[in-house]
Amino acid sequence: MHILIVHKAFEEQPTLVAEFDASFTTDVEEALDSAYIATQNMMGSWSMGKQFEDGTPNQDFDERIKVHAPLHIQDGKTYGLRSTSMGDAAVVFPADGGVEVWNCEMIGWKRV
Repeated sequence: MHILIVHKAFEEQPTLVAEFDASFTTDVEEALDSAYIATQNMMGSWSMGKQFEDGTPNQDFDERIKVHAPLHIQDGKTYGLRSTSMGDAAVVFPADGGVEVWNCEMIGWKRV
């Protein structure tokens, strides 16, 4: 299964920011929780590569994520994307071939 992460909580229009490979599970809620954790900026930036421009390892890098949105550049410095938050959405493509849309809630996810 794979999941598309759509940031819409703070944006003027919903923006596809990432695709998460959740082929390690068939449980949708486990996959959603894993995608949420993987798209948090905790010790680096989930949306930037294995290393930062200065060579420092990016501890938030996760090879299961494919970034779809451009990074922000201001005054010549590149900034990663924000963390996934309440109000964002996920489009889930389960192994059975269906499509589900889920909203990120204050606690957990709610299917739309």
